[in-house]
Amino acid sequence: AFVFTFLPLYLANAKANRAVGLHRALLVLVDLLELLRGEGCAEKACTCNIVVDLQEVALFAKDTVNPRVFQATSANVKLVQAGNEVSILLSTQHKERVQLGTWAEDQEFDMPGILRKLERKVDLLEHSLVEPGASEDRDHFAI
Repeated sequence: AFVFTFLPLYLANAKANRAVGLHRALLVLVDLLELLRGEGCAEKACTCNIVVDLQEVALFAKDTVNPRVFQATSANVKLVQAGNEVSILLSTQHKERVQLGTWAEDQEFDMPGILRKLERKVDLLEHSLVEPGASEDRDHFAI
C-alpha cells in the first residue's frame, strides 16, 4: 500500500487553484500511482507500506498557472527510493514552467501522459459499449 505524505495539502492546493482543480489533481495522482507501480517501488521495499513524499508536487499544485503544465507533471518527475520511502521530485525545468501562462513547447516529451489519456478514453468507450446506459452516467467525467 502507498501512504502519501502531504496528500491533504496537495488536494487542498489543487482545489484552491483554478488552473489545477480537484479533477486534474486526481488524474495526476493516478498517473503518479501508475508510475510508482511501473517502477516497481513496492517490490523494492522491505515492507507492505511505502511512504510517498508528495511535498514538491503539492507545492507545484499551488503555484502552477497553466493546466497543461500541471497535467505533464508525472512525465517530469524523478522517484528517489530509500527502503520503504519514496520522494517524488520535480525536474528543475518543469519547476521553472510553474509561472508560464501559455505553453507552446513541443509536447513530445509527455508522450506517456498523452497515451494514458488516450487509454482512459478507450476504456471509457469500451465500458459504454458493454453497458449501454453507462455512457450517460459518465458524461460529466469527460477526460
